[in-house]
Amino acid sequence: MKVFFLGDGAWASESFKQLLDRGGEIVGVVLRKRVTEEEFPNLVRKHAAKVFQDVDVNSESFAATIESLRAEILVCVSYDQIMKPEFLKRFPKGAWNLHASKLPKYRGRAAVYWALINGEQEIGVTFHEIAPKVDTGRILIQEMVPVTEDDDLGTMLPKLAKVAGEIVAKGVGLIDKGDYELREQVGDPSYCRRRKAGDEIIDWNWSSQRVLNFVRGLTRPGPGATTPL
Repeated sequence: MKVFFLGDGAWASESFKQLLDRGGEIVGVVLRKRVTEEEFPNLVRKHAAKVFQDVDVNSESFAATIESLRAEILVCVSYDQIMKPEFLKRFPKGAWNLHASKLPKYRGRAAVYWALINGEQEIGVTFHEIAPKVDTGRILIQEMVPVTEDDDLGTMLPKLAKVAGEIVAKGVGLIDKGDYELREQVGDPSYCRRRKAGDEIIDWNWSSQRVLNFVRGLTRPGPGATTPL
């Protein structure tokens, strides 16, 4: 099955590698305009048939590119453009996204940061259909990764990336065979926003546990928690 891949960062790298290991044919990759690190761009330039960057995936000119590649499925991992229905419909086996939470909890941006800050004892990784509203699509695979007392952002991200790669590769395999069932998201949704300047400042009126969770959620490669002197 011919895969078209949109992505960035360690999760995209792990997913890309595992797709290759399982014999996936990746006919094209779109990088973010501003990549967060160089591992993924270096990887895809060695192994993908076509690599694009700084393109509008919703444009008519790019639609012609998709048609020429005859891509069957779209896989999106940590990509930052909102895709229009006209673009998503070009993939006969669907458009799929990887999200770092137990959907419908933590829809939106920076889900892992906020889950750790909020003291969650497990963090989900979800492979789901892309729907018109962000992070609302039906779920194909969802797995949970425990958060131990010793975990922080730096230890959780590699654990989650490994699981992410596994479920993307597994999910694409199931879709290729046509042997899968989807389920609706169940429960009350919650939303998280992109971090902004000032979000790293500790409030010393918080409980000691909340301060600890806050520090854990912002350790490297995050910005770190700070306090004014």
